[in-house]
Amino acid sequence: MASLVLAYIFWLTGGLFGLHHLYLRRDSHAFVSWCTFGGVFGLGWIRDLFRLPTYVNDANDDPEYFEQLRISMKHRKKPSSSSARFLGEMVVGSLFGFIVKYSVPEELSTEIQLLITAITPCAVALGVYVVGNIGREKTSYKSSLIGAYITLPIFIFFYQFDFTTMSLICALITNWKGKEWRRTPYTKRRISTRITILSFCAIVYLSLWSSMLYHNASVTTTDGKTIKLKDAIQYFFKSPMWTELKDTLKQLYQFYTTHGFDRLWEEFVKSIDPEGEANAYKVLELSSTATQKEITERYRKLARTWHPDRHRDPIKKDEAARKFMEIQEAYEILSLIKTKRKSKNQQKRDKEENS
Repeated sequence: MASLVLAYIFWLTGGLFGLHHLYLRRDSHAFVSWCTFGGVFGLGWIRDLFRLPTYVNDANDDPEYFEQLRISMKHRKKPSSSSARFLGEMVVGSLFGFIVKYSVPEELSTEIQLLITAITPCAVALGVYVVGNIGREKTSYKSSLIGAYITLPIFIFFYQFDFTTMSLICALITNWKGKEWRRTPYTKRRISTRITILSFCAIVYLSLWSSMLYHNASVTTTDGKTIKLKDAIQYFFKSPMWTELKDTLKQLYQFYTTHGFDRLWEEFVKSIDPEGEANAYKVLELSSTATQKEITERYRKLARTWHPDRHRDPIKKDEAARKFMEIQEAYEILSLIKTKRKSKNQQKRDKEENS
């Protein structure tokens, strides 16, 4: 027997992650709450404060509750419309479609991009379907798929997805054609089985989110340059912050106590070396104050030393080839940064002179 007191305790302590729904065997509801941080950023969590007694009665097979449910089923062929559920279907449908669509890099082949475009409506339909099957209502995934794919030709024609429109049409058709009462009780799965299924779904969901952020998120440097997160991560593992993490954290803390949080963020972005500038200076064995002339001279000297053709031993030749590539990449990075900064400074001086 589920306890209303325990349900409220779980709602208060872990409700934003669907803990109270997990306790009441409402696994789909728990997953949706977890995906959207409390049901669309806490809105569902607040609504659950007033709905928990009904959920507990449902979980306990309360006779009075089921008598009212039986009367509702008798007088209405299908459940009445709910604005909260409809909004949830749209939000989760749009969310699932968005992360699937942008979880792969744009530079992949056209065939892969077309495949992702083709299966994106399946993700939108899945989001609508999951929300539509919460509680004593159920929907047809077939109806959700039809609703999602109806809008696909429009987006292909205009080369741009509108997930809100797709999820809206999908939710409308799902509620119009596929909505029914759930007349059979929930499957009494063992807790281990339920946790396994939910864990698998969570891993897939987090993997898609991670891939989407990796390929699409970006950071802004102190120079105002925007760099893709995937590029910044590659340089991060060569940056002073990673190789000298302890000293860097200590320096950042001292910087924070002196200059405050706003300047700390600028220093943090600089320390992770998103452009690879600090690592480039390190490869060329130069200080950050080196001029373009010094950079060029050092590059030519190191390039001659580490050119693969100067080494006959296969092992040393491979090491020289790797080092030569690092030196070349470092020179290109520093030269590009120096050129851009020179151009930016010139524009600033021209602007000051004109003003």
